[in-house]
Amino acid sequence: MTARANIGVLLRSEDSGGRVSIVDNRVPAGTAGPPLHRHDFDEAFVVLEGEVTFQLGDDLMTRRAGEVAFAPRGVPHTFANQSGADARHVIVITPRGSSGTSTGWRRGRPGSTRPRPPRGAGPR
Repeated sequence: MTARANIGVLLRSEDSGGRVSIVDNRVPAGTAGPPLHRHDFDEAFVVLEGEVTFQLGDDLMTRRAGEVAFAPRGVPHTFANQSGADARHVIVITPRGSSGTSTGWRRGRPGSTRPRPPRGAGPR
């Protein structure tokens, strides 16, 4: 069974006048993440602990604690924790966007046509 991320909302868009949402995402080792998807808002993923592999469009990249991955609105993206250790990142969503409580974040979006990044893919 694949592990699932534990999402905590730190700031809802309603509490910032619709300007920003901030979500704390704890990602256990082996978490596959959501299917490849896109939004009509930007997301900045700030890795706080461990390492997370991101797919942004056709690019794969691994980010470690203190590093950032940015998914501009409209760009297909996903993430996975392919390491053997738990990871944690904060997602800054602008403007507005989901505050992380939608079922789309918890279950992913149906109809993804792209595979998840293969284990060990991307720069290290």
